[in-house]
Amino acid sequence: MEQVKISTLQLYVLMVFFQLGSAVVVGLGLQAKQGAWIAILIGMGAGLVLFWMYTQIHLYQPENNFVNMLQESFGNVFGKVVGFLYILYFIYLAARVLRDFGELLLSATLVETPMFVILTIMILASLYVISKGIEVLARTSEFYFPILSGLVVLGIGLLFASKAVQLKNLQPYTGEGWGLILQTAFPMTLTFPFGELIAFLMLFKYVNKTNRVRTTGIFAILTSGIILAVTAIMDVAVLGADSAARTTFPLLMTISRIEIGDFIQRLDAIGVFILIIGMFFKVSLFYYVAVACTASVFNVTKFKLLFYPVSLVILFAALTITSNFSEHLEEGMQLVPFYIHLPLQLGIPFLVLLILSVKYRKRINGVQ
Repeated sequence: MEQVKISTLQLYVLMVFFQLGSAVVVGLGLQAKQGAWIAILIGMGAGLVLFWMYTQIHLYQPENNFVNMLQESFGNVFGKVVGFLYILYFIYLAARVLRDFGELLLSATLVETPMFVILTIMILASLYVISKGIEVLARTSEFYFPILSGLVVLGIGLLFASKAVQLKNLQPYTGEGWGLILQTAFPMTLTFPFGELIAFLMLFKYVNKTNRVRTTGIFAILTSGIILAVTAIMDVAVLGADSAARTTFPLLMTISRIEIGDFIQRLDAIGVFILIIGMFFKVSLFYYVAVACTASVFNVTKFKLLFYPVSLVILFAALTITSNFSEHLEEGMQLVPFYIHLPLQLGIPFLVLLILSVKYRKRINGVQ
């Protein structure tokens, strides 16, 4: 494994990019119509509780990664079996985000480019960066953070300046009622993207100030949640609740409404750039974590040799995961949260926390 350290600022930026990633692409929470922003904030609140659990697990063994903790909790053999499930999980999520990236470019700009070519370029870019180490990926995120922050602020300002924002579209503020808001928040916005932070249990050991991991993560979740809520508000205010919910890529449609005079218009490229950067970091982090899990489960000492086979698996999975994008979205919103996310984001980590808390209490009391 790598012997590197990343700063708390780098951890913060990586977590923000990771959570925004594909969430802003597909229009998180818009199923709740005008209440989308409320559903996102509720999911964020529940995500903070989940993140507390993840950091509590980390604090029991700050020098180890999640696979080591699984072995500590369930025993060496069964711990490796569960660790293998997480390898498949992180590869699957990397493939899903990679497919989102391909579908975005196919519909927005590269309409006649084969999907295979688009996905191959992205996975090769991720391979190049993470083969240099997690520290390089973290430094890259620091470089892009102020650029993307400026573009987001500029985009919001231009939307207001072009008078595309219609605040009346936000009424009624609870959309079709609290029932739909809560259905959207649980488990959808809880598990995606906030619950996916379980991947960082493989990365916390690299942070140079372990005692500040929880605080840093809380700030990152608050930042991401607020940005996602504001994005949902802008999508609904510009497009209308029904149109925003039906649109495949609502953020791009929203940005396309910017038109000031005859010279500031057709700014879709800015939106595509923002989305590409966010998805790049999310794919790269899932990719890196899948490799790190594989190395821990199979005791591979030459860590970087795993990058090539894992990249091929992710690429193949992204190409074959579903037959079309509608099916891809349906799977991600109706099946994955209940049958994959909840057991692996909540169920198993809760058992690990319970077992470790009992074991360490015994050790403190001198029983072990």
